[in-house]
Order: sequence, then structure tokens, then C-alpha cells
Amino acid sequence: MLPSNTRLFTWIDAEEVIQTAMEKSRWPKGLVWVRAYWDGLTFGIQPDKKSGVVKWLSELFEPRFDNDRPAIILESKPHSKRFLDIVFEETT
Repeated sequence: MLPSNTRLFTWIDAEEVIQTAMEKSRWPKGLVWVRAYWDGLTFGIQPDKKSGVVKWLSELFEPRFDNDRPAIILESKPHSKRFLDIVFEETT
């Protein structure tokens, strides 16, 4: 869960949250790599590990994670949500 004082304005803020999790050895099984771009995050995952990685992201970014897209909800004006979309690529 994100600390209440954490603000997610851009992909850089989301990348920092993931980097901190990596430094604390809190990566889920099956996650191989992560790439952050201005328009989204790409996760390299092992086959059949997507649900575990999505669960981990949901917990890591709670309450700023949209399970339906999946995406991270960024700071925005009222009634105008901004999202950082997530893409999963299977890798070995």
C-alpha cells in the first residue's frame, strides 16, 4: 500500500515506487524486468505469472491501481482521471 504522502504525478513517480520495492527485494515470482516510459509501464513476466504480478501491483499501488485496465491512477484534476497504462510481455 502506498503511504498517504506519496503523490503519483508522472511515470517517474511510479518508477520510483517500483524501484523502492526492488531495492527491498519485494518482487513477485515471475517478474523478470520492468521498463518505464512516459506513456506506460511494460512488465516482462514468465508464462502464466500475470495474475501474481497484477496482484502484487494492486497491493503495491493500493489505492491507486485500476484492476480493470490495468493501470496506475495518477494525480489529476477532479472528475478527470489520468492513467499510466500497464503492458505485460511474456518472456523466458
